[in-house]
Amino acid sequence: ELDLGPLEQYVSACTRCELHKSRTQTVFGDGDPHTRLMFIGEGPGQDEDRVGRPFVGAAGQLLDRMIAAMPFVYVQTTDDGRFSWSLGIRVQY
Repeated sequence: ELDLGPLEQYVSACTRCELHKSRTQTVFGDGDPHTRLMFIGEGPGQDEDRVGRPFVGAAGQLLDRMIAAMPFVYVQTTDDGRFSWSLGIRVQY
């Protein structure tokens, strides 16, 4: 079983770049760590820092729409309104 806890702790204490000076929390990740497809952002913006989750700002909403349009990704809305992705061929009728 993959345990990302130690890496998340390391990231939350990291001071190697300038982001640590202005962040209120770290934005480590969201979703299934065993997924076959992962989207990794450059650095969290103000919205991500506020919420503590990646891709929640305007650029993240655009990314959600782009992923939903991909023919090889199945998109499902979770209970909290976020998207969940899985690989597969989407059949269009």
